Amino acid sequence: MLITRHSACLLEGVLEERAIARWDGEMTHEPHLERRWDWVLALLALLVLPVVALARAGANWDLRWLAIGAGSLWLFTFLLYAADKSRAKAGDWRIAESVLHCCSLIGGWPGAFVGQRLFRHKTQKCSFQVVFWITVAFHQLIALDYLLKWRMIRALVRWIGV
Repeated sequence: MLITRHSACLLEGVLEERAIARWDGEMTHEPHLERRWDWVLALLALLVLPVVALARAGANWDLRWLAIGAGSLWLFTFLLYAADKSRAKAGDWRIAESVLHCCSLIGGWPGAFVGQRLFRHKTQKCSFQVVFWITVAFHQLIALDYLLKWRMIRALVRWIGV
C-alpha cells in the first residue's frame, strides 16, 4: 500500500512530486499526476455575464466602486471558506452554512466557488451544492436580465398581474 502526498504550487500551477514510502520502508516515486484546473475555466465562463453587467452599470455609477465592492465580497466569502475549512480540520465550532450561503447570495459566489475548489470544502455535500448552484443561477439570471434592460422581470410582473 502506498502513502501518497502531493502539494500544488498555486501561484505557478505546477505540481510538485514528492517521494512516497511503501509500508516496507522502500522509497519510490509515484508517476506524475496532473492536477485538474478545469474549474478555473468554469469560473471564467460564469463570470462573463456578471462582469459585463457590472461594466454596463459602470456607465451609471463609478465603476471603481462597483469593482471594489464586488471584489471585497468575493474576497470576504473566500476567506470565510478558508476559516471554515481551518475550523473543520481543528474540530472547532464551524461557520454556519446559512452564513456561507448568505455571503454567496449577496454577491460573494465567485469567492465561494474558488474557496470550495482550492480548499476542497463543501464540495461533496449535495444539499449544500444544490443551494449554492441555485444562488449562482440566480446571479446569472439577474445579470442577464439587467443586460436585457429588465425584460424578464417585467414579463414576470405582467404575467403575475401586479
